[in-house]
Amino acid sequence: MRIHLTATVLVLCFSAVYGVSRTEMIALCFAFGFVISAEMFNTALEVLVNLESPSYHMMARVAKDVAAGAVLVAALTSVAIGALVFFHPDRLLGALSRLLAHPLWLAGMLLLAAAGLWFIFRFPHKKQD
Repeated sequence: MRIHLTATVLVLCFSAVYGVSRTEMIALCFAFGFVISAEMFNTALEVLVNLESPSYHMMARVAKDVAAGAVLVAALTSVAIGALVFFHPDRLLGALSRLLAHPLWLAGMLLLAAAGLWFIFRFPHKKQD
């Protein structure tokens, strides 16, 4: 979930520099919501399966694998939407040149990326008993 949240914040900030249209922003928001919702359903299912079947069971493994696969499909769909929105070479070069022309924007994006990496890797993942 941390990776998805960090990617969402970074993409939203880059969207401001890139200058996405209203329609493109709607598509990105749906993609973000799709991935975060899939991740939340996956977590809920895993917790329920662990409560019902604390020991190893083949059907529990299948349920968890399918839920994780749904998150993967959501994430890949989100990447495809992002590629369709952001892969316009002229616009992308323009956004990068605007970012490089304003050192504060560049520093802000780099700081945000560093904070995102810290958010992802700094806190240990807590196992539930």
